[in-house]
Order: sequence, then structure tokens, then C-alpha cells
Amino acid sequence: MQNALYKTKFIFEESKSFKKRNINEWKDGFIEVLNNSTCREKTIDKKSVYCGLFNDGTIKVGVSKSPNERLKSISNSSGRAISEYFISEPIVNFLIIEKHTLRRFNKSRVNGEWLSSDADYNEVIDYIKGRI
Repeated sequence: MQNALYKTKFIFEESKSFKKRNINEWKDGFIEVLNNSTCREKTIDKKSVYCGLFNDGTIKVGVSKSPNERLKSISNSSGRAISEYFISEPIVNFLIIEKHTLRRFNKSRVNGEWLSSDADYNEVIDYIKGRI
């Protein structure tokens, strides 16, 4: 087997699980693998990262294929009005950005993907934008 470096979009092991030792880097939707012979191509959906600031000061960070509808649904079900929001373009690394954002603002986390009013909305948005 060759140990050449290959670039391809959305590569997965045939066993449907990543092997960390084969993954070199994930950037802009590309995965570089050291050995492409056991891999196949698979499409990954793109989703938007959204961040909503609600009238009580809480912030919701999440991902969705339909972020406008999702924010409206959250507002209706929670009884909170949205005062501001940010929605990214659809991207492939949406889960990584969401996870890192929530980890970065972990001290302000109150429930799941919700941040308390002590988190700075503009700082959260800048953090997300800096990773897209």
C-alpha cells in the first residue's frame, strides 16, 4: 500500500468510522488522509450556525438547515422574543464551530446550547465569525 498523501472531500473509512491516525487535517470541508485505499466518498450536509439574543439577555447557539425557522420555533416555544440574531452561510464544519463556541463560553452555559445573560453577545458572534 502506498503511503502517499491524498486530498478529497468528505472521506470516511469503509467501516463508517474515523480512525484518528489516518486523519491529518480538517479544513474548509476537506480531510487529508495518509492512505486513501480503504476510504470512500460520502456527502455531508451543510448547515448554518446561528446565534440568537433573546429579550431576557439569554443567548442560544445552534445549527440548523433552516435557521430562521428554527429561531422562530425556539422563540415561540420558549416565550422569549428574539432581539438580535446571526446566521452563517451553510458550512460543513458547523458542528465543530458550535462545539468550540459552547466550550469557549462554558462558564456562561445554563442549559444545553443556552448561554446566560452574562455572556457578551457580540463576543460570541465574533468568536463564531472567526472560525468560519
